[in-house]
Amino acid sequence: IEKKRQQGLNKDIQIAQLLEQLASTDYISNKIIEGDATIEQYADLIEQRKQWRAEIRRLQKLPY
Repeated sequence: IEKKRQQGLNKDIQIAQLLEQLASTDYISNKIIEGDATIEQYADLIEQRKQWRAEIRRLQKLPY
């Protein structure tokens, strides 16, 4: 039981860290929308954000 509880905590911590990374890069969409930047300028970071979201979804599906 303790191991599952610890795994659940680790999962929650990982999700929180990924959400923090997403939040720290939210400015990108505003810059693009406002015309201060292009998608091409932030292509690598946009791709990284996609990977973070995919990892969050994967972690959320775990049973513990």
